[in-house]
Amino acid sequence: SVVKLDGIGGGLESFTLHCSASSADSAVAFAGWLENCCQLRQLHLYIARFNAGIFVEVLIPAIMKLPELYVLRIEGFDVSPGGWWTLAESLPNLKSISLWGTAPAGFFDKYPQLRSS
Repeated sequence: SVVKLDGIGGGLESFTLHCSASSADSAVAFAGWLENCCQLRQLHLYIARFNAGIFVEVLIPAIMKLPELYVLRIEGFDVSPGGWWTLAESLPNLKSISLWGTAPAGFFDKYPQLRSS
């Protein structure tokens, strides 16, 4: 089902999304909405059966436009190491990251502040 989120993104500081699948069209619509959430500080995405290629092409660029983001949790699919590096390097205020699966080799050596204990 589709949930309309129009008009509520601008003031959000935290957002969690749980869904079981997503089409390319809905990913593009969500990415467009997400880009307007410029005050977002925490983002938690739990997306099962999602196309990782769409994530890299559509959602990573939208997440990269969230300058205040300091907590990021993504679960449900694997993304290439290059996708994670690009994302982490684009978020200057990122303090905590949780990735489903394994982080790329050397990720936490380069970003020790993101390691959770």
